[in-house]
Amino acid sequence: MLLTITRGQRAVWWFLFCALFGSHWVFAQTKIAVPDLAYKKEVRSFFYFEGASAQSNRQSSTSRSSSPNDNRDRAYTDGMHTGSFVTKTDRGMNLNFDSSVASSSSSNYVRTFGEQIQIEYSELIGMSGEVRGALLQSGFQLTQTRPVIARPDETHEFFDIVRRIREGEFENADYVLFGVIGLVQNRVVNDPIPNTTKFTKKTEVSMLVDYSLVDTYTLIVKSAFTANVLANDTRLMDLNSPAYPPDIARMMGDISKKLSNQVTQRMTEQNFIERKVTESLPMDKEQLQKRLKIEPNSIQIFR
Repeated sequence: MLLTITRGQRAVWWFLFCALFGSHWVFAQTKIAVPDLAYKKEVRSFFYFEGASAQSNRQSSTSRSSSPNDNRDRAYTDGMHTGSFVTKTDRGMNLNFDSSVASSSSSNYVRTFGEQIQIEYSELIGMSGEVRGALLQSGFQLTQTRPVIARPDETHEFFDIVRRIREGEFENADYVLFGVIGLVQNRVVNDPIPNTTKFTKKTEVSMLVDYSLVDTYTLIVKSAFTANVLANDTRLMDLNSPAYPPDIARMMGDISKKLSNQVTQRMTEQNFIERKVTESLPMDKEQLQKRLKIEPNSIQIFR
């Protein structure tokens, strides 16, 4: 008989395990999933349409009737009537024909223009590597994540990380660090140098990312913060200097490193990452005496 353990039972056993064996060992075994940064982009495009169409319709009908004629030797005699004519034949038959014609036509002309907005949902791949590395250095374990491809009719539910957790996308992780790009701006500033023909050209890229650390067992947010980072590329230019493209790859790399620093800093401030002692005590007896200002005979060092 197989024993089935529900998500709630797993959470209870997890809390009991933490209480029995302490937080230090459990902290080293905590698994975090860090998916790529999600974002929404509005694509604006101008459209112009002009067209004309014409349609015509013509209908005609003809009816025919015949009757016997006893005088077969008479010559052909035609008589015209309103909308009809009668023909007498030498075969003894009177043939009557009725015809009518109806026609109609229509034309259309359309001319329109304006601006259309298309919303795209996606993930920014390649910006979470430094964050994953910083979490590894802090003692966490990482689980592999899968890229998410938005549907053609995707809505704001693309950012619903709780739905993805309930669907089992992060079943091997204890926490999910989910980041959403709120804003990306770029700016170019030219600062002339007085009494020269030279100037500095600065290209700046700023990014605002909203992070949430969600417990996959209880769906409780353990940490939440916003990271705001800036990177720039500055070059000395002359009026006759050719145009150059900014080093986008280097700036995005700087943004990724600054994001990792802010993530670990804010998670430490919110007591999710344990604070580390940055300065270790000296192990030399004379240094301990000088630092602590106590008598040498009262110092005992255990190695």
